[in-house]
Amino acid sequence: MNFNAKKCQCMSFGRSNSPKEYHIDGIRIPASPFFTDLGVRVNTSLNFQPHIDACVSKSFAKLGVINKVFKNKNSLTRLYKAFVRPLTEYSCVVWNPHTRKGINKAESVQKRMCRMLPNVRLFPHYRDQLAFLGLMSMEARRLRYQLITIYKMYKGMTSLKLEDFFDRNNLKKLEATAVL
Repeated sequence: MNFNAKKCQCMSFGRSNSPKEYHIDGIRIPASPFFTDLGVRVNTSLNFQPHIDACVSKSFAKLGVINKVFKNKNSLTRLYKAFVRPLTEYSCVVWNPHTRKGINKAESVQKRMCRMLPNVRLFPHYRDQLAFLGLMSMEARRLRYQLITIYKMYKGMTSLKLEDFFDRNNLKKLEATAVL
């Protein structure tokens, strides 16, 4: 397989963020403000906000199509779980938002789905709507995925090493107190 320099991009990290010019085989490599790796979009400040914005935008579009095409609102929850929620949960252990703005933006997809259901609109609070539908909040689901990933790392069920992510002294304290 030949190396294609035309498909390459250059991205600078650091304080100056001034991209330098790079060339491969005489072809100038263009600078890019973000890159996408395995479907996750990252910008130069290692911020996942562009990824969250893209996920929410795609999810709203798909939710709108589902709402327009399917008139039976009883199946909306199943369609949401099958076609929309995977868009907002893909690789969420990597890009999990930590700011209230990001959390609310990601949660807004599920809130809109709840508002589409006539019998769910009767409940005044979002938590009550979720309880009626038997759903967890998106924030709780992302936390659950993080805990599952940490458990898999702890048990050696993945190639990721727990020591690469956590301080060894704190791990010993965790092992002493954990009941797994």
